[in-house]
Amino acid sequence: MKKIFLSVLCILSIGIILSFPAAVISGVKSGIRLSLYQVIPALFPFILIANIITSQNLTENIARIFYPVLHGIYGLSPNGTFAMILSFLSGFPMGAKTISELYQMKKLSFSESAHLMTFCNNCSLSFVVNYIGFSCLCDKVPVSELIFFIYLPPALTGLINRFFFSHKTECGIQQSGANGIIQPAVASITKICVFVILFSTAVSLLQNWQIPYWRNLSSLFEITTGLKYITENGIFPNTFFCVILSAVFGGISTMAQCFSFISDAALKKFYIYGKLEQCLITVIMISTAYLFK
Repeated sequence: MKKIFLSVLCILSIGIILSFPAAVISGVKSGIRLSLYQVIPALFPFILIANIITSQNLTENIARIFYPVLHGIYGLSPNGTFAMILSFLSGFPMGAKTISELYQMKKLSFSESAHLMTFCNNCSLSFVVNYIGFSCLCDKVPVSELIFFIYLPPALTGLINRFFFSHKTECGIQQSGANGIIQPAVASITKICVFVILFSTAVSLLQNWQIPYWRNLSSLFEITTGLKYITENGIFPNTFFCVILSAVFGGISTMAQCFSFISDAALKKFYIYGKLEQCLITVIMISTAYLFK
């Protein structure tokens, strides 16, 4: 059944490429530009540094400063603390990548990995401030408001889910991750860029076909390009709602990127559960904010 589905998908893809070459070429070019000028500069240094830290077993030393606070709030181990800090600083898909790698190296239990997966896959702080705040919203929305609405849902999700997961400190023998640093980093960033190009092409096709509500659908597919389309006609209350919800969800592109790094299929469902929780909290928060305005 899987082979039949893939065969049909490949035939449809070839048909689309031949039928809409201009839209496909435009999407690929857009994805390449996005990869070269935003994705690689933003993520590659973090991937390289994270590989060094995990391969040299430095995670506990790095997380020691924040461990008392995050352990008290979320019940995290030192390794879990490191994964949370890195995921919030570097953004998609570093959270999923780091959690999955630490779990494979037996530095995180399955329960803690599942807990982290529900709330540690978010936009990076620089993406929120520089791209969403400055480039898309043109500084018309206070940065503090953006940070509040985008990061409070995952923070609350992690706090709520703490009571559904047991955090065992013993995770088995800690295996060394010293299997190379530069080559895995290059492979990781290449994988991310491929997904960015694929979904940028999908957004270009949506625009070409002029599907109803294609602007909002574009953010569902690829967040960076989609947010630009959503905000290009001005900032309205419904625009702000769409921007925040898109930023919290992250888009199918980032989900595909995260899933490509999650080796354990059982952990993928916790990513989905977490995103559903965060989106629900976001809707409640923004609806409440509008009621009291």
